[in-house]
Amino acid sequence: MNRIAALRRLIYFFCLAATLFAVATSSSNAAVEEPTFAGPAQGTTYRVRLGEPLDVPALSAVRGEIDAILAGVDRQMSRYHSDTEVSQFNRSRSTDWLAVSPDLAAVVRAAIAIHDRSGGTFDITVAPLVDLWGFGPRGGMGHVPPADEIARVRHSVGSELIAVRVDPPALRKTRPEVALDLNGIAPGFAVDRIARALERRGVTNYLIRLDGHIRARGHAFDGRPWRVGIDRPTEIPSGVQLALEPGDAALSTSGDYRHYFLQDGHRYSHIIDPRTGRPIAHAATSVSIVAGDCLTADAWAKALMVLGPIDGVRLANERGIAAYYVVRRAGEGGETRETDFRAIASREFARRFFSAGLGLDHDALRPTATEAVEPPTANQERLAGAIHIASLRWTTLAIVVAFAIAAALVAWRRRSGPAASATESRCTASPKRKRGSH
Repeated sequence: MNRIAALRRLIYFFCLAATLFAVATSSSNAAVEEPTFAGPAQGTTYRVRLGEPLDVPALSAVRGEIDAILAGVDRQMSRYHSDTEVSQFNRSRSTDWLAVSPDLAAVVRAAIAIHDRSGGTFDITVAPLVDLWGFGPRGGMGHVPPADEIARVRHSVGSELIAVRVDPPALRKTRPEVALDLNGIAPGFAVDRIARALERRGVTNYLIRLDGHIRARGHAFDGRPWRVGIDRPTEIPSGVQLALEPGDAALSTSGDYRHYFLQDGHRYSHIIDPRTGRPIAHAATSVSIVAGDCLTADAWAKALMVLGPIDGVRLANERGIAAYYVVRRAGEGGETRETDFRAIASREFARRFFSAGLGLDHDALRPTATEAVEPPTANQERLAGAIHIASLRWTTLAIVVAFAIAAALVAWRRRSGPAASATESRCTASPKRKRGSH
């Protein structure tokens, strides 16, 4: 009877272990999928990935808040809709204060500060020149405007022609024809707004991407550091030029390799130098900036793209900016080649992401085959997460089963212990008589 009772107890513990394993498996299944939000925004796409699970109500609330932030920034700062705050300011011929939202006033104030620190290469009043060259909302790209027209429009460009007031928030222009283009700073601001919204909800592990603007914090869903890539600057996407782990930071890239027109054998970029009124004409095809927030990274990427690799790296070194240029190599006869590149990094970028080498022209920093690997796809990441969760399940099961077996053995000993002791006592009290004794 004791053995039957012990066997029943053993079966009971195994059933308990199976139940606990089923519960662990069902809860793990809910957490395998990385929370991800994606969709269209501001004429491009966005994607937000979380490195931690959220319940269904929280997921729905986060998605709604992300969409609301992106739509709100678009209503305030886009030139592609006639009813936005920026469009209304641009249309206005008044030189009086015009009331605006606190967000718009804050962005314009930050833009003016970076304009001053960059020597005027970042200028949000460049809108009339962008339109003149055909890169604005009205289009018309494909021809070089007359020199006298460029000179005329340049008189309406310059951040000294606008003023900003924070309380109450308002903007003012000193010339009626002044117009703003916030495309070089508004996306970064939107990314930062999303990051703040996530942090208010207690989310500390995330990766936000809005076109070429990224902000990361914490770790990915599988526990590894976030890993992002700087695109290889080709017209047709052809992989990653450099992969890196930004840590808790923002990354923004500005490039001229997909928006341009050709005329008489010359290439005219959509990036306009506000100092000359003409598209940039240097060999750099992109520059990526790593900074503490995405607004700063976005604006400095535009400023340093205007400057070019030589003056840009010099200014980045003076300001302590982490900058990474990708430059077209010169071929025979001095012409640049569209598929052969070299890398130029600032000292701060090299310090943060490379172990050695701090010169201006970092041929040694050109990505190796290992560095230029594409980041894991979503399916690969889900597979890695599933493998990780599966290993946890089996480890949990092994621990539970071991505990159950140990408990069953203890119960068995308690049941069989007294009988064994009694038998041993009887054997000791009545030893067998030795052969041959009387």
